[in-house]
Amino acid sequence: MKLKNKQTRITKIPHDWSVVRFEEIISLFHTGIWGENPTPNLISYSVIRSTEITHDGKIDVSTVAERNVPEKKVTKYKLEDGDIVLVASSGSSRLIGRAALFKQPDDGRTYLFSNFMVRIRPHNVDSDFLFYWLNSSHYYRFLQSYQQTSTGLRNLPKKEFKELKVSLPLLPEQRKIAEILSTVDEAIEKVDEAIEKTERLKNGLMQELLTKGIGHKEFKDTEIGIIPKEWKVVTAEEFCTRVTDGTHDTPKPTKEGQFLITSKHIKNGHIDFSDAYLISEENFDDINKRSQVNSFDVLFSMIGTIGETAVVDKYYPGFAIKNVGLFKVDGNKALAYWLNYYFKSKYARGYIRNNQKGTTQKYMPLFALRHFPILNPSIEEKERIINIINATVQQLEFLQKKKIGLRRIKKGMMNDLLTGNKRVNIFYHSNSSPLTGEDKGGGD
Repeated sequence: MKLKNKQTRITKIPHDWSVVRFEEIISLFHTGIWGENPTPNLISYSVIRSTEITHDGKIDVSTVAERNVPEKKVTKYKLEDGDIVLVASSGSSRLIGRAALFKQPDDGRTYLFSNFMVRIRPHNVDSDFLFYWLNSSHYYRFLQSYQQTSTGLRNLPKKEFKELKVSLPLLPEQRKIAEILSTVDEAIEKVDEAIEKTERLKNGLMQELLTKGIGHKEFKDTEIGIIPKEWKVVTAEEFCTRVTDGTHDTPKPTKEGQFLITSKHIKNGHIDFSDAYLISEENFDDINKRSQVNSFDVLFSMIGTIGETAVVDKYYPGFAIKNVGLFKVDGNKALAYWLNYYFKSKYARGYIRNNQKGTTQKYMPLFALRHFPILNPSIEEKERIINIINATVQQLEFLQKKKIGLRRIKKGMMNDLLTGNKRVNIFYHSNSSPLTGEDKGGGD
């Protein structure tokens, strides 16, 4: 028989769910301790700060602070399995309220939490379920609504937090929901591990292949380091058909026109258009007289974060560039990808470090880009090396897309399961408790 929903003050929920205030399902709610700088001959404890809380609700214990805390206070601030820590104070409003579930690592250490954190201890509620609820859209809407009605959220609104309404199924269903969501999290973690492994493989291959090549027995010493005997060192001007940069002016944004790409838009080997603005066709044409971007050009961030690169893989790029280096190879795909990967090699990174200018904001002048030393093997060896590196890059892209897909699935499942829009199959005894779902007895 299909179960009916009931209307509450906050939303429609299944008839066997209840709505409780947050303070009804926690037994502890208090900020932590910071302690003193560690000193010799005194026991120090690991203190978790807001910076250890990742965007996906994990705790990175590798960076915790070691602090001296009086032993008589340790019991009060010691974290236990199933505790949930929240960011209570931060210079960034987007971090306020971020939650993480504490699982005691098998490392023999005692973990405390800082004075900018709040520890809650779930009571009469499954801690994993509550953790997922604190990463749900309903909770984020609560945080956003508070920001919209204040002059800038910098502290967790504790009074309003305790009064926050939570829709709860019975405990068996809470556990089943948490089990399902944790299964998706485990799948995401496995993909993360594969991404990390493939990233290490890619970086290792790049450093080896881009400086030592394939199968070489003889090497020579050059101005940039030891390289295969058959390879040459040439400047970027010699390697490319042209090396230039984009405009240094700041065209006004317009509602229609073409994108203006700056150094900050070159990220992780791609061009990020998400926060780029449009400029007029007139400004677009003026900039392109100096630095028109074509397919299989290589872009190079030359101010701020220096040395981020991307290959332009569109045949008709609809953007102009500002403060971006432009390496043109006459549309030669192999040369473009060789240059793009070479800029990430240890020899190239060393040249970048040694040729930065500026104090307040670092930049790399056009002169240095034009005289950038480039390793130049035969075209056949270039293509073999590119194909090997491309295989790992494609595997990384596959894994990253898989992770995005899993996160999308998890988001949809959370929206359905944490609201009761979709139910899990749990059998309840007719004599079960309204909160726990456990049998109260009293019948055959």
